[in-house]
Amino acid sequence: MKTKSIVTAILALCVILTLASCSLMQDKGTYEMGKDSITSIKGVIGEMGARKVTGVSTATNNGVQTKEYTYTTDPADETQAANDIAAYWNYIHANDGFLSLVDFDSLPYAGDVELRFAKNSVDEGKIIIMDIEYNTKGYTITLTKGEGTLTDK
Repeated sequence: MKTKSIVTAILALCVILTLASCSLMQDKGTYEMGKDSITSIKGVIGEMGARKVTGVSTATNNGVQTKEYTYTTDPADETQAANDIAAYWNYIHANDGFLSLVDFDSLPYAGDVELRFAKNSVDEGKIIIMDIEYNTKGYTITLTKGEGTLTDK
């Protein structure tokens, strides 16, 4: 009877951990970094369809917080990643206050491309940098929050 209870408890714990893991692998419409709430790519493009969140990681090192979200796109649509990123950039620039730290005229459809954006955090003296790397198979969005301030030149 005791062994059966232990096995049941272990199975229940496995189910709970699996559900928690699945929950973390979803894009809920915002990326949260302390007091900062940043519209996620799902918050801009809506229903994810063939896009899938394939990785989420969080780290803090020497007071610098990093969150990384990896997505795959529809393999039958080689322009999906570039179209998603173009729509996302337009939105976060107009609505979330991000500025481009890299000059670009248009988003190419092929090759690995890295874009960099930044904005001041709601926490005084902190900055949020967003790096986006993408190709025809998907994209990775990396948010880094650390010391710094954006100023006009």
